[in-house]
Amino acid sequence: MLYFKAVAAYKCGKYAESEKAFDVLCGVYPDAEVAKYYLRALRLREENGGLDKEEEPDYLYHLPQAERENRCRSLLQIGRCPKDEAQLFGLIALHDGYFRWCFDEMDGADHDLQYLALVTAEHVRADDFLREVLLDCEVADVLKVELLRMLYERNEDIGVGLVLCHIYRRLLIKKIKIGRKKRRRFLAGYAKVASRFVAVQAGYGDTMKNAAENLYAAIEERNKFELIEKEDDVACALYLLSRFKELGSDITLAAKAFDADVEKVAKLQEIGIDRYEAVRGD
Repeated sequence: MLYFKAVAAYKCGKYAESEKAFDVLCGVYPDAEVAKYYLRALRLREENGGLDKEEEPDYLYHLPQAERENRCRSLLQIGRCPKDEAQLFGLIALHDGYFRWCFDEMDGADHDLQYLALVTAEHVRADDFLREVLLDCEVADVLKVELLRMLYERNEDIGVGLVLCHIYRRLLIKKIKIGRKKRRRFLAGYAKVASRFVAVQAGYGDTMKNAAENLYAAIEERNKFELIEKEDDVACALYLLSRFKELGSDITLAAKAFDADVEKVAKLQEIGIDRYEAVRGD
């Protein structure tokens, strides 16, 4: 209601009243980046000779189209920069509220914009912001799972809090010990399945980590790296080797769920089981 009151006051020419309403709104909602933009614009209104028609606040909760496009371009450009260079620009984007704006625009209804913010923020390692997202009950669960996937692909020890399905969980993302060959693709498969299941039950994270390290070691010992052609095959094999029940244990059905190749998954599962039994001494 405060936003509509501020916009209505502006459209009636009551600029001081509009500025005051935007100021109150930003005080109540510190992350209201759209309101912050218009508050700054109003405070600079006299200095800039007024607002152009396309810069004026509108009842639809969003930035002016030109500003919106400029911010999206900036985030895309930052995401394309090498990590060292991107981190500098990322700090500026974080300070200027670009990442939080993506979750405020249109009252947080634009999931594509939010995904752009997450990809860019992860690229520049804006981890404090990413942790906020994982704890925000208003952010879609599917975006949180995707963010977890990105964090798992880092292959670093990271502790995070997570609110999923309105339930709080504490997760410890653990680094897995694997070799260099086909490393990126194997990690992508591991990240895909781990991000979907580690929050389901306590202990799933350790189970998945052990399964991944065992499978990679089995592939390395037998020099079967040709089996790591698709991350989906790795993900499906790790799900089956972890013996989770959420998707069932049938290899054909599991392969469909992961869009994986049944034959390759079967071979990965076989060598993973063989090594596990050999190490255990069965």
